[in-house]
Amino acid sequence: MMAALFLLYVITMVLAWYGKRRESIYLFMITLILCVLWFRHHITDPLNINL
Repeated sequence: MMAALFLLYVITMVLAWYGKRRESIYLFMITLILCVLWFRHHITDPLNINL
C-alpha cells in the first residue's frame, strides 16, 4: 500500500511538472486522504504485548 501511495505522489509531481495544475491538486488531495486513512488504520490496531 505504501508503494501505491508513493506512486500516486510521483504521478502528482509529474502532472504538476507538465502544467496540469487542477489534476495535480485533486490527485494530491486524494492521496493525502488515503495517507491519513492508512495511518489511522495502523494507529487503531491493538498491540498484543505481554509484559
